Amino acid sequence: MQTPLMSTRRRKRFTITEQNGSTLISLGEMEIWDGADLALIRDTLFEQILDLGRRDIALDMKTVKYIPSGFFGMLSDWKDRGINITVYGVQANVASMLWFQQFFTELRPGCFRLEAELKFSMDAIFRDDEADATTCEEESSPVETPAWNRLEEAVAC
Repeated sequence: MQTPLMSTRRRKRFTITEQNGSTLISLGEMEIWDGADLALIRDTLFEQILDLGRRDIALDMKTVKYIPSGFFGMLSDWKDRGINITVYGVQANVASMLWFQQFFTELRPGCFRLEAELKFSMDAIFRDDEADATTCEEESSPVETPAWNRLEEAVAC
């Protein structure tokens, strides 16, 4: 089912569908995001989550090559409000970003779920002693919920 979008010319680049109770947002051909793109994504998420009551959001990022750090903070804010966030089609350069590595758990190749807590200690990363930096252990394990199961099925990742 297609969801009507606000009448913003730039927003027409997004395709929003609903599948198995989850909202799938394809970001179109956006390769490198600027502040205007980030604001557009923010407004779209605001509409889907607050106005339409969506709780499970999946973002198709297959064309994205660079993301401003504000994007991760924005997603984290939604996660703190109880919104389930999955990204799929993630390219290697995005997946290698420190923030991405800290907060996303890979479900399947190219498909990641945003976690509420750090996956490993930042202290170990920033220590001068290399031996300590290589001993990062996961501090939290992902918790499967029915919402995640629906979202994973919806994006087929």
